[in-house]
Amino acid sequence: MILIAGDYTWATGYYSEQLLAATLGVSLIALVAFIVGNVLARGRNRLTETPESRLTAHTSEVLLVLMVLVGVAMKVALVLGGGGVENALIRLSSFASVAANVEEFGADEIGLRTLSGVADGAATWGLVQGLRDRRRVFPWTIVFVAVLAMSYFTIGKRLLLILPLVCVAVAVHNYVRPITVRLLPLAFGLILVAGLSTLFARIFLPAAAAGVAIDLNQIKYADGSALAFYFYSLEFSTVEMISVAIRDATNIASLFGGSASAFITTNLVPFLYSIPRSIWPGKPAVFYDVSYGVSAALGATPFEDPTVGYASTAIGTSYIVGGVLGVIAVMFVFGMVTARVDRSLHVAEWSIARTMFYAVAVVIAFHFFRQGTLAWTFIVSIVQQYGLLLAFGVAAVAAIPRRARRLDLVSGRSDS
Repeated sequence: MILIAGDYTWATGYYSEQLLAATLGVSLIALVAFIVGNVLARGRNRLTETPESRLTAHTSEVLLVLMVLVGVAMKVALVLGGGGVENALIRLSSFASVAANVEEFGADEIGLRTLSGVADGAATWGLVQGLRDRRRVFPWTIVFVAVLAMSYFTIGKRLLLILPLVCVAVAVHNYVRPITVRLLPLAFGLILVAGLSTLFARIFLPAAAAGVAIDLNQIKYADGSALAFYFYSLEFSTVEMISVAIRDATNIASLFGGSASAFITTNLVPFLYSIPRSIWPGKPAVFYDVSYGVSAALGATPFEDPTVGYASTAIGTSYIVGGVLGVIAVMFVFGMVTARVDRSLHVAEWSIARTMFYAVAVVIAFHFFRQGTLAWTFIVSIVQQYGLLLAFGVAAVAAIPRRARRLDLVSGRSDS
C-alpha cells in the first residue's frame, strides 16, 4: 500500500526509499531471529493422553446462563447510568464525545464495565462446550453474538473482542474441523470484513448520534473511498511507525530519560495500573508506553499529557530501547517462549480449559507483538479482561468432577 501511494500516510515527513528499505530490513532480521528462537525451543512433537475425567468434564449450563445474566445486567446498568443508548454510542468515539459534550466514564464505571465481562466469558465457555459436545450450538451462538455486540457498544474497544473470538476459533479447530492454511484466504477475508465493519461502527455511529457529519471526500488519504479510508487508516500504519522508531530512536528514548529509563517506565511501572485506585488513591493518572513517545515524535499529542499512542510493534519498541541487537534479542526470546507454549499443549485430546488457555496464550502473543512492552501487554490481555477470566475460572472449577476435586483437596493439589 505504501508503494502504491508513493508516500507514508501518517508519518509523511519520514518517507524515503532508504528509510523504507531499512524498516523492511530490520523487520526481516526480527523475523529470522523469531524463527531461530522458535525452532531451537520447539523440539519434537510428542502427543500425550489427557485424563478422561478432565476431558469429559461438563460445566452446568445453569451456572453459565446465570453468569451471562449477571454480566448483561451490569452492561445494562452501565448504559442506563451513563445517559442511555445514545450516549453509549457517542462514547464509542472521543471526537464525538467532545462534540456532544458527553463525559467519559470514570474509574467506577470502567471497573463495572470490566467486571461485566463475566457475560462474555460465560457465553464463550458455553459456545465452546457446545462445539465440543455437539449440542445447543445454535442457541449458544446467538447468546455469544448478542453478548459480544452489547460489549462492543458499551466498550468500543475491538481489542477486547479478540480473546472470545480466538477461543471459538481454537474450539472449532479442536472439536469441529482443523483450521489449516487452505482456509487462510477465507479467514483473511473474514478478518478484513470484521475489521472494516467494527471500525466504521465505532466512527460513523457515534458521529451520527452526536449530529456530526463525516465526509470521506474531505479526508485526504480516503479520497471518498471507504476501502481507502480503512486500508490507509492507523490500523495498518505499523510499517510507518517502525520507520519513526528507527529514525527517531534516540529522541524518543530521551523523552523517558534514556533507553534504560524507557525500558523500566514502559515495561515494569505500568504493572502498577492493576492496583485499584480505592486501594492506592495516589495512583498516577497516566502510565506511559513507548507508543506515546512515537505519537509525540509525530506531533500528534503532547508527551506530558498523551491521549493516543501509535504502536510500532515489538520491532520498533525494541529498536528504540536497544537498537538492532535489542530487536534480535527480543524476537529471539519471543520465539522461544511461543515454542514452549506450543510444546506444553501437545496432547491427544483437549479439555475446554486447555482450549481457553491456548487462546489466551495466542492473544497475549498478539498483544505483545503489537505493543512491544510487557506491562501494557498485561494490561490489555489480563487486567482489562478480569471479568471474562473470572468467568473462565469459575466455569473451570465447576467442571472438575466432585470426586476429583475432593482428591485434589486431600492431596493438596489444585487443578488449573
